[in-house]
Amino acid sequence: MAGQETHSVLVFDTPKKLRRFHVAAMVIDEENNSVWVGGFLNWPERPEAEDLLEHYRADAIAAFAHQDIDDARPATIHVAQVHELPDVPRTPVGPPPKHWHIDLDFVCHNVKFGMLLEAVFSWPEEPSGDTLSAMTHVMIADALSVRGEGPSWADEAEIVTIAVRETDEPTTYPELPAA
Repeated sequence: MAGQETHSVLVFDTPKKLRRFHVAAMVIDEENNSVWVGGFLNWPERPEAEDLLEHYRADAIAAFAHQDIDDARPATIHVAQVHELPDVPRTPVGPPPKHWHIDLDFVCHNVKFGMLLEAVFSWPEEPSGDTLSAMTHVMIADALSVRGEGPSWADEAEIVTIAVRETDEPTTYPELPAA
């Protein structure tokens, strides 16, 4: 129509935030040999079995070679667990962050498991209160996921001792970029 302006709208794909997972899976080759693969994985969404087979293909081939199976061709994957892990607290905008080493002793009576943990986080000032709670929750959830219990048990854990000190060590939990 005459006298009306038209406007174009540009739509940009917003990158997805990477999420944290712990994976344990068994890869089977064409000859029915098997190896376990997995570990911590940063992925934009809950990974499907096919994604995991492709992602861990090289690890599986190396594990087969370690068993003197040099011509293995990973064929299938059986996923034992994919635990989504809590987000790491994001460093706030402001003063430059420092690195904080956290020593943590915890016990989770419900699963009869306890452990001494240590990690380094980036934060502008010595973490305390809710920030320190979020950091220790990440540490405990990761430990319980590696054990196979899953991160939800972190809510049931009891902290026995905790110590925080400034350090020059690299961070254990670097900030994740967008996918």
